Amino acid sequence: MFCTTGVFLRTLIESDRCLKGLTHVIIDQVHERDRFTDVLLGVFRLKLVQYPDLRLILLSANMAPHTLGNYFHQDKIIKIPVQPSIPVSQLFLEDILTCTKFLSKQSLLAGAGRVEGELTMGPATIFDELITEAWFKGSDNVFSHILKLVRDGAMSIDYQHSQTGITLLMASANHGKLDMVKMAISLGANPTLQVKGMTPYDLANEFARPEVADLLLSYGQVFSNEVGNNINIMESSPVNHNSPDDVLKSFYAKYSQEHANLDLIVEVLNFVQGYSQPGAVLVLMPAYSEVVELRDMIIASTSALKHKLEVHTLHGHLPPSDFKKLYLPAPPNKRKVILATNIAETSISFDDVVCVIDSGLFRDRENDVVFTSPRKTQWISKVVT
Repeated sequence: MFCTTGVFLRTLIESDRCLKGLTHVIIDQVHERDRFTDVLLGVFRLKLVQYPDLRLILLSANMAPHTLGNYFHQDKIIKIPVQPSIPVSQLFLEDILTCTKFLSKQSLLAGAGRVEGELTMGPATIFDELITEAWFKGSDNVFSHILKLVRDGAMSIDYQHSQTGITLLMASANHGKLDMVKMAISLGANPTLQVKGMTPYDLANEFARPEVADLLLSYGQVFSNEVGNNINIMESSPVNHNSPDDVLKSFYAKYSQEHANLDLIVEVLNFVQGYSQPGAVLVLMPAYSEVVELRDMIIASTSALKHKLEVHTLHGHLPPSDFKKLYLPAPPNKRKVILATNIAETSISFDDVVCVIDSGLFRDRENDVVFTSPRKTQWISKVVT
């Protein structure tokens, strides 16, 4: 019988009769230290006394076996020899920032007078133009552009048009863009703001967007019980980029750490495309919303990179037909890129992956709901990497 740790734990809580007739229980990936596994190990520590014939086998890639042995009062530990692993090179954030020259490129873009550079100064006129275009045209590109500005801390998620008062959430509700509404909510958008007495929920009803209306109604009830979160606008200060510590300080000062930096990930994909051997790339994102946003960002890009990549998404709700495509080789002259949630770390393996780009951020399944404030996103532990 195969099942998840959560299902097994719930079954044990209801009754331990399921253990009768079992001779062995195998728990994989115990080094992940998720809450279900930790509690399940605690339960088995007690149940093994009641079921002395039951054998518990714990599988871990890098957890100290003596720690587990001491916890279960076992002195005898069986070590299984394994084949030597393939050498893996690790590049950390400071290494990537140096290799890609990401900070320098962003500074050059800002100094060249492009929209991204101007928007970091926060002129209301440009924000108004973006909100206006989102409201009237509903272009995916403009919505993605606004989300990028919000994630970079240049624009508030609740920015209201200086004349009309329209917000990103209202524009999304107007066009029935369910995914965009979810992303805005995950960033802490305020659903109580009004235009002529109408909230985003009212607008969704007015324009016959039932799915969006139901979502906003549920979110509004949750939001009313919480204190609204303000998005801090972080301004970078001049830093000498000589040492790795200085590079990290400069990056942390300019960019929010509550969300994956999609621009940096795209830059890393460019770097991998130029220097890595042929093969697939697996990109680990903290949640489904970031997976969708990065996919749309790559597809909407005007750079040559998008023509060199075949982009797939991997998450818990992926249809079987799309799931099978993940294992197919990429077309000639293209590289397969899989944008995935943490499901790729525990449940699925790909034999053609030559590079893994890990955002380093993680959001629990119960926190990966549209009502969650961005503060619920957290850094992964070293043992997971």
